[in-house]
Amino acid sequence: MITEIGRATLFDLVTNKPLAITIESIPPKIPGPGKIKLSAFAHIDGEKKELGFITLYWFRTLEDGTYGSEYFPYPLTEAHKFYSYGGEKTPTNPNKILIESLHSHMGNQYSGIGRSLVQAAIEYSYAKGCDGRIFEEAVRNSPGFYYKLGMRTSSPETDAKIAQKLLESEGLRLTKNLGSHMMYLYAEERSKWKDQIKKAPIFESIPHAITP
Repeated sequence: MITEIGRATLFDLVTNKPLAITIESIPPKIPGPGKIKLSAFAHIDGEKKELGFITLYWFRTLEDGTYGSEYFPYPLTEAHKFYSYGGEKTPTNPNKILIESLHSHMGNQYSGIGRSLVQAAIEYSYAKGCDGRIFEEAVRNSPGFYYKLGMRTSSPETDAKIAQKLLESEGLRLTKNLGSHMMYLYAEERSKWKDQIKKAPIFESIPHAITP
């Protein structure tokens, strides 16, 4: 079942004009228990095209007492390892949203695809009682992308390296040699995103349609 749950606006780098998109919840091609897929669509040249998508898992205490998502449940003996949230060692709320994957198909022509999908993930996090907490294993050249959106690792030294690489580059590709890092959206940046979401939300209402 495909359900439209929100709208956003991108920028067409070729025509220098805004492009309206819809964010829709669709069944993932590779399904998994509790897995959510949100896709960005636009009508281009009379055809509906998918511009990108993000897949998510909701981490929390499950009904059987384990912690994680339906696809990644951890027994109570191991659950404490996953309560921490990067540099927030004792978070008041252990619930969070895992970004499993993020893909942008037409990023060279349309600016804002990835950012819009990450905002949708943050709004989903608030809707599910996670206070905006999202986390992601950033690989290849993605640390720079997530850093620009306010996400950080648990290491100030690593964050400084990512920031320096971004400063030295005209894009994101020079961050590809920084390895794989877990990245988080900490309280200060969550507050900034919350203010932005209040001004320009993607979800038209609390997204019950994308509840696993």
